[in-house]
Amino acid sequence: MDGCIELLTELEKVLPDDIKVKGRFGSVDEEKSTKAVIFNVSGVSQRKRLHKMLRDCASRIQPGSEVTFHRGCAELYHELFGDWKAWKKTAGVVKPEAVPAVIGRIRKTLFWEKK
Repeated sequence: MDGCIELLTELEKVLPDDIKVKGRFGSVDEEKSTKAVIFNVSGVSQRKRLHKMLRDCASRIQPGSEVTFHRGCAELYHELFGDWKAWKKTAGVVKPEAVPAVIGRIRKTLFWEKK
């Protein structure tokens, strides 16, 4: 957790007022030693600016650390539409047989259904 706090402290020093970020840090599994800092930004231009700032900050506090990004919705939709980096504005489902399972995961995520 200390590394997450150090990164956020470093970012706070360089983050301009026109970028508003929301996010969280930690791990879903307390048993894991790895932690993540997750940011939500609005738009590609803010993502690009934030990504560069985070790479610079991370390299100052832990050289060699990895800073990556992806679309949060990719966690749910990757199985249907493939790699998010290749998504188009509109696209067909590439794996229709996965639809029922994905709908089930979405329902569980949104409504905490047990089935």
